[in-house]
Amino acid sequence: SVSFNLRYRQPLIAFFWNAGLSRSWNYSPYIANVYFLDPYLLNTLFKQDYSHRMWLMSGNVSKGADYINGMFSLRSSFSTFEGAMVQNAIESPYTSHSLNISPRITSRLAEWFNVSYEFSFSKNWLEMKSTGLQTTRQNYSQKISGNINPARKWYIRLVGEHYYNEITADQTKHFLLADTEFIYKLPNGLEFTASVRNILDQDVYAYTTYNGLRAINQEYIIRPRNVMASVFFRF
Repeated sequence: SVSFNLRYRQPLIAFFWNAGLSRSWNYSPYIANVYFLDPYLLNTLFKQDYSHRMWLMSGNVSKGADYINGMFSLRSSFSTFEGAMVQNAIESPYTSHSLNISPRITSRLAEWFNVSYEFSFSKNWLEMKSTGLQTTRQNYSQKISGNINPARKWYIRLVGEHYYNEITADQTKHFLLADTEFIYKLPNGLEFTASVRNILDQDVYAYTTYNGLRAINQEYIIRPRNVMASVFFRF
């Protein structure tokens, strides 16, 4: 593989960026094979020379913003993968592309309140060269958090998250999470903390997508809503 990176920093104006480009080649004496044995799929390997190639481009940029007392940042990447898979002993060359973009903003809106918001978007394309089959899927997530600190002795933290997944062209899935935390500083180095995790009491987030090569199962077990209280001693 070969990679190339650039970086730039200008602390006086709070401006930073970096970019990278890489090219990789891989060889294996084995290739993956899938047999469709209705209603099952059998994944195997058999001996055959196999190589795949990938381009990856990525970049990050951030800029301080005095007028919001915060910072803007953007992370992004784009990759192209060329490979092949064998299905029922028939080789299927394919090309896939992946795009990821994640902007983020942080701001201290007041002496007693700061907020952070991040949005992550991803899109994936797949093209089967032998059949001309093309599929596209996109996902995004967003997270917002805020700290409310009206007095030096205590503050409240609020966090909300939203996830979106495109399963098929006409089927999508949404998922929400929320947490909160309260902290109070007691005399003599003591600190009291109370928190509620998974306020909406979500239990599982699961979905299956099909991209023309295989079925991809995703399942996340979520810890049930829980309330915790604790006292810390700091010295």
